[in-house]
Amino acid sequence: MSIELTERTIGMWFMNLNETTDFLAGLESTEEGFLLQYRFRYYKEESPWSDKDEKHWYTVRIDKSKSKAEAIHATQIVVQMLEQKSGKQCDELLVKNGDIGAFMRELHSQRWAHMKFEKKEDAA
Repeated sequence: MSIELTERTIGMWFMNLNETTDFLAGLESTEEGFLLQYRFRYYKEESPWSDKDEKHWYTVRIDKSKSKAEAIHATQIVVQMLEQKSGKQCDELLVKNGDIGAFMRELHSQRWAHMKFEKKEDAA
């Protein structure tokens, strides 16, 4: 599982909880409302691409009766609980004014962002 960044992306959150564990979350809009996907990663090796690391993925669906601001706030509540428990601060990146390009540039500059670019196969 992974967090796919698309024009539906609203934001991402990342934090190191300790030397061997980190947290990553992505929020996106869907036809049904919003989808929050997050995971905890437990390092077995130092490489960010290691397939030996243990990852626990979770999905939260937020129905369309909630606004985008409410979906972001719900995510921030989860993050605040993790910050309080770990004593660490979470990085938050939000798409501003629908500019996914600016969001991607900001994401690319983050020390924790290990990104792979994949070419989408043509459906034809």
